Amino acid sequence: MLALLAVLSWPVRAVDPPPLVFVAARNNTLPLAHFDGDRLESGLLRDLGDLLAERLGRRAKYLTLPARRTERALVEGQADLMCYVMPAWVSVPLNWSVPVLPDAQLLVARSDAPKLESLQQLAGRRVGTVLGYTYPKPQQLLGEQLRREDAVHMEGNLRKLMVGRLEYAFTEQLALSAFLKSNPEAALRVELVLERFTAPCAVSPRSPVPLSELNRALRQLQQDGAIEALLARFR
Repeated sequence: MLALLAVLSWPVRAVDPPPLVFVAARNNTLPLAHFDGDRLESGLLRDLGDLLAERLGRRAKYLTLPARRTERALVEGQADLMCYVMPAWVSVPLNWSVPVLPDAQLLVARSDAPKLESLQQLAGRRVGTVLGYTYPKPQQLLGEQLRREDAVHMEGNLRKLMVGRLEYAFTEQLALSAFLKSNPEAALRVELVLERFTAPCAVSPRSPVPLSELNRALRQLQQDGAIEALLARFR
């Protein structure tokens, strides 16, 4: 009996909650992500993930995959969420957080490229795109007249513009700002603003973390200025 009482009186060790697993596509570039081999080393997605996991009392873990495999990882529950995604960019049913990261999709041109007033004028012209990316508005308007020039990542297209291998490319404002900060000599101009958006996080339907809990933590990060301070470092 004394032995049983002694066992029952042992302190119960708290069990740490499982990590919050983020999936990151390897075709992301700065400011979203910088990879060291297969490891997500730094960038906006890493910093946001660390902030969100800390707010939830969890440890952040990062799963890096080719872009074509990220949706499957979420559907199968290999990861909890992937941030900076729009519903129109994916082809599988996922849950969605509150909008988090504001950005804009742009058509960017070299300074010596002919001026375009509308997307329709892009018909038949080569335009830099990212392999595996969808471009809903241009694809809808131009159809088969959209001449894609796929690169592995967005920075590759911006470098093609800079050295004269392309006249036009699709990009996002965050990516363009980061590129121009590192390459102030690049003679690029914003040709058209296609869409302004605030990207949420795509959440796995199999994640054990309730969506309401994720949303509450994200709203807290927005309200206390943490998200804005994070964005300011990358603009």
